[in-house]
Amino acid sequence: VIDQLEICQQKSGNGYLGGIPGGPAMWQQVKAGNIQANSFGLNQKWVPWYNLHKTYAGLRDAYLLAGNAKAKVMLIKLTDWCLDLTANLSDAQIQDMLRAEQGGLNEVFADVADITGDARYLKLAQRFSQQTLLQPLLQGQDKLNGLHANTQIPKVIGYERIAEVGGDPAWRNAATFFWQTVVEHRTVSIGGNSVSEHFQPATDFTSMLESKEGPETCNTYNMLKLSKDLYLTSGDTKYLDYYERATYNHILSSQHPGTGRMPAVRSAGARLTSTGASSMG
Repeated sequence: VIDQLEICQQKSGNGYLGGIPGGPAMWQQVKAGNIQANSFGLNQKWVPWYNLHKTYAGLRDAYLLAGNAKAKVMLIKLTDWCLDLTANLSDAQIQDMLRAEQGGLNEVFADVADITGDARYLKLAQRFSQQTLLQPLLQGQDKLNGLHANTQIPKVIGYERIAEVGGDPAWRNAATFFWQTVVEHRTVSIGGNSVSEHFQPATDFTSMLESKEGPETCNTYNMLKLSKDLYLTSGDTKYLDYYERATYNHILSSQHPGTGRMPAVRSAGARLTSTGASSMG
């Protein structure tokens, strides 16, 4: 797979590697400052940064977990492409662009900074951190009602990773406050935290208990990832307590006992099981 992706990256000529239809033309618009963003779209394309994040994360994992040296080179080239793409964009333009879901790009860029020791990539990670989510967390404010939960959690994982790589305790405090807010005030007993992936009022859990689109395992998976990161940096066992509870009561309990399929959501009395072709990540 890496060999074939390398061929694609080489043909792009500028480090880009993505499968977004019409992507090169769209990215040229973005580079020129023509940014048209909404929650799930950028310049009439469906979540292109979210899409591209999966390529970034795959290359990172191929290097860090499988030791594929070629993947490391490709990851750095793809990150350099992003540096060039955004070099002339203002911080305000990037924040406008980040209204579109982007997965955990800030985490990956912090990882690249850690891998290379190059501070440019840490700066890129900081620029790709959405301020409308970060600033309330820095101030200890819960502004999560109505937000698309599984869009926010990967960003917070990125805040924690940036804090780890850059040594910024304020960003770690933001990630810790988010975890405390979600787990201690917005989570039901199985470890889930949303309806149709969105945060509901912290004072009313009715919809999480009654909706067939209640707590989604995608959200819980990302909360497990955040819990692991916070435990590794703090040693506080409360993160392990949540990890155990959510793993057994939400993730594992959602697996179909006969087929092994994993559903997208599981709520009280309801189970929606995905097929391989329709599964959600």
